[in-house]
Amino acid sequence: MRHGTAVQAAALGAAAFAVAFALAAQSDRMGLTFEFPGDADVAREIARGNGIRGHVLYPSVLAWGDAAGVEIGPGGTYPVMNRHPGFAAALAPFVGLLGGGDLAVHAGLAAFFGLWVAISHAVLAGIIGRRLALLAALLLLANPAFLRFLVPGGYADVLFAALVLPFLAWGARMIADGDARPGRWALLGLLGAAAWSVRFNFGLFPVVIGAAVLLVRRDRAGVVAVAALAAGYVAGTLPLKAWHAWTFATTESPPTLWNLLDGFPGYAAPWKQYRMHGIADLLDTGLWRPWLTDKVPYFLYLTAKSLPGAFLYVALFPFLLAALVMPDADPRRRRFLGVSAAAAAAMAVVMAGLRFEEWPAPGGRSIGLRYLAWFAPVLAGFGLHGLSTLLSGRPPLARRAAWAAVIGVQAIWLAAHWGPLDEVYKTRGRFEDLPAARALAEADAGGRTARDRPIATNVPAQVGWYLDRPAVLLPATPPEMAFIRERHAVAGYLFTDLDIGEPLSYGAWRDVLGRPEALAPFLEAQGLEVAWRDADSVLLLPRQPRTAGSPGT
Repeated sequence: MRHGTAVQAAALGAAAFAVAFALAAQSDRMGLTFEFPGDADVAREIARGNGIRGHVLYPSVLAWGDAAGVEIGPGGTYPVMNRHPGFAAALAPFVGLLGGGDLAVHAGLAAFFGLWVAISHAVLAGIIGRRLALLAALLLLANPAFLRFLVPGGYADVLFAALVLPFLAWGARMIADGDARPGRWALLGLLGAAAWSVRFNFGLFPVVIGAAVLLVRRDRAGVVAVAALAAGYVAGTLPLKAWHAWTFATTESPPTLWNLLDGFPGYAAPWKQYRMHGIADLLDTGLWRPWLTDKVPYFLYLTAKSLPGAFLYVALFPFLLAALVMPDADPRRRRFLGVSAAAAAAMAVVMAGLRFEEWPAPGGRSIGLRYLAWFAPVLAGFGLHGLSTLLSGRPPLARRAAWAAVIGVQAIWLAAHWGPLDEVYKTRGRFEDLPAARALAEADAGGRTARDRPIATNVPAQVGWYLDRPAVLLPATPPEMAFIRERHAVAGYLFTDLDIGEPLSYGAWRDVLGRPEALAPFLEAQGLEVAWRDADSVLLLPRQPRTAGSPGT
């Protein structure tokens, strides 16, 4: 990398960190998402030296753990089966140095964004030139899809993107240069293993790179290069997989199975079900038929519909398509775009069988394709490159007018989403200030509750991170909770109608907790009483002994 490129990349990374941190730190939103406090909680336990553990318990993870004999440890922590430990491990130094609060997490998330912007510039500068790379990096830095949504939401996708881009660039460059040295391919595999620890669906990328190698050269050297890539990747992923198998007596990936089954009758939000899911659920119950005929085609349609506006780069997307079909004499540029587009297509197809996410914002705007966020710098960079190629040879005035029009439209589009995307996360205020959360904290401090026993709640990540105590995600219905209570005593219940708890998916619980005629027998059967209730939330704790003269319940 040239010195000037490195300086530019460092400056852009620092600017991206400063902007992202300033925006994130100015607002307190109760963790915004499940991911923000969930991964922060694991990061804190890593910083404490407790390993890959957390306070947040999923019913399905408990079912797997109970089958394997896993127990809730001191302090109410539990081995993590369903989060991305590489992301939490990367956050841990920030949490350890800056304290176990939101500010530390914001600093880590902003640093990951700064790293992504810097790497994007550095990678693209060597492929499409420094000027276009600089403009692409600035469009990434100013994009509210990331600054207002992805970064403050605490998603692992930003760090994942920062690792995927150099993986693809390095692999594509070695393919273009005919470099088959096994040592380099093994190192590339190790880099891929680091990305895999941040998002487990990274497994597609080595397959794409390996296929590209064998497509170009089918000789012994090509086979050895692919074998070295696989060896490095397997060696890097093996320790975590071995720990997972040792802890839970399985190599299954529950999140993949959950997403595969989610949405089918009997499998609404499988992560809330106290049961071990498997591929047999899809096959033995015949769900593979609607999966193939309904879910996959529909999600592919939603993905295709979202692509023209992917990451808000509407003015650049047509020129990306142009870059894909135009001849290019530069083999490095051609290989990089080819493997990146192939990886994006492969991930879009695979995710169509699992999950599609889209978040609405005011004014009819929306943001989606989170799992393809790593492709954003490629889209921006090659959109600019395609535009530059199409305008080459045109009169200077026409070129300047075209550039001004495209960049102007793109800037207006980004600006139009800046405010609305800030409203995707609707809940305001700090979780610790929620009256029901304060009541629970006081009960914990006063010894009324057992702090090593989980609170059953629809906001377990927030309870785990902000109150530093175990919490189990409520299953969909009260009867399903009985299966969990047979194995795990709970300290009480906390339910909120705030949007962070996705209350609309808990109709059965709202019917019980919101109707006195249904709540009274529920409280009696479980020995509970209402410790706090307001317009938003209700806290149920064990009934306190009554003495003579004390008021009745």
